Amino acid sequence: MEFCENWWVVAVRELLDLVESDGNPKVLARMMRPQATPAQVKHALEILQRLKLIEKDPAGIWRKTQAVLTTGELAADAIDTFRKDTMRLATEAIDRFPREDRSISTLTVTLSPATFERLRDRFRHLRREILDMASEDREADRVIQVNIQAFPLAIAERGGTS
Repeated sequence: MEFCENWWVVAVRELLDLVESDGNPKVLARMMRPQATPAQVKHALEILQRLKLIEKDPAGIWRKTQAVLTTGELAADAIDTFRKDTMRLATEAIDRFPREDRSISTLTVTLSPATFERLRDRFRHLRREILDMASEDREADRVIQVNIQAFPLAIAERGGTS
């Protein structure tokens, strides 16, 4: 779960797909949005190497050891912290990036528990499809954070009226 404790660890791992890096923390930190510190990047590389999620190739360039990595449906405090951090980053992205560089939308709808479960299932399929798209993209030039959320804003009380 150390992998998910800080958003920049995940982002550094993905960034290594975009640039050939020998691990210079200053160079990698400058590419991050928001900008990470060189110390954060250095720590991220140490974590990723220790967890065997990256390794240096014969030329000394950091490479991911697995193309796609997912936590699945695993529930853990570190993953929840990661989710909170990326939701905060999404909120900040409204001011950080012009509309053409982001996609943020919202819906407020009424659903039954059964329809909500159908929605959750669609999200699972969408996540898999996005991972497939990412693994097939040979022209990627940015690390994109995708957040998908659905949560109650209100729940009707059954059996009584006021």
